[in-house]
Amino acid sequence: MKPGDRYYPKTTEQKLGYLVEECGEVLAAAGKTQRWGFSSVNPELPPEQQETNRDWLLRELQDLKGAIALIETMLLSPPDVSSAVLPPAPPPLTFSQRNRKRCESALGFNHQLGSWTLSDWLTATVGEIGEAANIIKKLNRYRDGIPGNKLSERELKERLAEELGDTAVYLDLICQAAGLDFDTVREAAFQRKSAEIGYKE
Repeated sequence: MKPGDRYYPKTTEQKLGYLVEECGEVLAAAGKTQRWGFSSVNPELPPEQQETNRDWLLRELQDLKGAIALIETMLLSPPDVSSAVLPPAPPPLTFSQRNRKRCESALGFNHQLGSWTLSDWLTATVGEIGEAANIIKKLNRYRDGIPGNKLSERELKERLAEELGDTAVYLDLICQAAGLDFDTVREAAFQRKSAEIGYKE
């Protein structure tokens, strides 16, 4: 059997089945040869199909070698994982989950969320807001033409982005410390104020 033949085995199951089938054929030929000898032929076959047990056994051995080679090639080839059923990837962590993990991890801040009271977290949050307010004060100097800034306006805006980002991180942590979800709290506040002023999206 050669590649391209109609019944050439393609899948692993087909290749193993082919090997088992050829092993059976060799056993049948070997058994008949053992019983009747190499030069004997099967008298039940038409004359044009008759062959000695020697030729029959040789033919089946060649087919078995082909089946063995097919299996060896399959076993020595890199595994095909294209059709393998892989477990689904875990969903990515939310920002709040990542934020708390970094806060409490020994590789992060190593600071357990519950080791601070809500007032401690609020103090830290207000500290970040204060730093942002100080930068805005300096930006106002550029707006009003007042000298005294050591940083450029662009540099101050970059610092402002950092401080506002730090504030958002602390707001998320204080919400988690209070048993609240920051995204839910934020969305609820937005919807509540929208309803209050009659705003519709």
